[in-house]
Amino acid sequence: MLEDATAVDLDGDVARVIAAAGGTIGCGDGFVQPTGGTALAIPGRCTGLAALGDDQGVVVTDTGATVLLDLQGGMTSLVDMVEDVGQQHEDVTVHDGAIYVASGVDGLLRFDPMPNALGAAVPVPGATDARGVASSVAGLLVADGTAGVRLVDPEGGGSITALDLDPPDTPARAARRVVVDDARAYVLRGVHGLSVVDIAEASLSLFTSIVTEGIVLDAAPVEGGLLIATGSALVRASLPADPDQSPVLVSRQARPDYGDLAGGWVQTVTATPEGPVATVGPRMTPVSLGPGDPQPWVHVERATYSFWADPGESTESIVAFDNRGAAPMMVTDLAADPFSVVPLSLEERAGCPGQFIVPASDRGLVTMTYADPSADVLLGSFGVTTDTSDDPMFALRVEVNRSTPSVGQPAPLFEVPTSEGGLLRATDFSDRVVFVKVFNET
Repeated sequence: MLEDATAVDLDGDVARVIAAAGGTIGCGDGFVQPTGGTALAIPGRCTGLAALGDDQGVVVTDTGATVLLDLQGGMTSLVDMVEDVGQQHEDVTVHDGAIYVASGVDGLLRFDPMPNALGAAVPVPGATDARGVASSVAGLLVADGTAGVRLVDPEGGGSITALDLDPPDTPARAARRVVVDDARAYVLRGVHGLSVVDIAEASLSLFTSIVTEGIVLDAAPVEGGLLIATGSALVRASLPADPDQSPVLVSRQARPDYGDLAGGWVQTVTATPEGPVATVGPRMTPVSLGPGDPQPWVHVERATYSFWADPGESTESIVAFDNRGAAPMMVTDLAADPFSVVPLSLEERAGCPGQFIVPASDRGLVTMTYADPSADVLLGSFGVTTDTSDDPMFALRVEVNRSTPSVGQPAPLFEVPTSEGGLLRATDFSDRVVFVKVFNET
């Protein structure tokens, strides 16, 4: 559960968080900042953050900046900065005192820092599309785009081994970031979930995969499993001891402004000595862990249902909602005035008329009907109340006789979130043709 009463707001939306010796530090678009401290301006959007010993840190940005920081006294100050405007850095880690930067198609870079300087960047062979990098017991672990995940020799000997994360004869899906916990790694793959990889001395093996709603942006190991930041929610998963068994999605807590496309995303989740911390927009919030008992989890694939009807005629649609949790879900109310709603595949709860049960990993279906005497445009909602603790009430948008745009008509203004938690605005693309693909409804 997100403990909002003890949350701390930083100067902007937080993209990365680390637990350093002096406390927790976050960074975002143009800033790096300790909790309770003053923000330090950096060029570009932070894409990677790592601690360097007890007193220093390093941050990289999408504009090719690598910034060495002094973290003493609970503050951040700039020690040195190297900028290469021709590069777009994606991530950074520290391994045996050296700094390694993942720079996309430009591969890996190494800095051997001195007390007050970064030194010169040296290319490290072994990666073709370095999106994420982390230190592991066997060397550098690199999320290498569609090539999967690689172990790379930090001394410059190239790729030690590579692991293709996708089944044969399937499209390659990008590995975007990697989080390491001892001899296990969690490879973050955006809308395609995450892959759990076991690390040996010179080999990698796929343990299991987890698919969850939303975009996997970050993950943090916790007692008994894993916390996953998916943009729209914070998800807790339990990993099996046997790789032949499937992971259990124990629970899910939706972000506070769930359903608001312009709201802050659950962007990061980080293990700290005081417990896990998650960020939603600019807010850094401690996370409390319950006993980890499986819970129901409501999910809808469509956020909007549209009807068209001639005057005096009726029209209907089937509305589906899933219980993706590991425990039965109770539906206590269905409301869709002025529409009529009839349960289609819902088991009525014994002794409780009007209440229904959706078993774990099952789907509930209802028929929603609209009798349209006037053919006027109508906007309404279909509400479902459940016993899930994370999002007990959700409402789907219902549109009736919505007009169809004509060729040449100006497009409506819009703001939609990007996969990095930012905003894409129609006004940014005036007089241009824009194709918008929506792959995450919340």
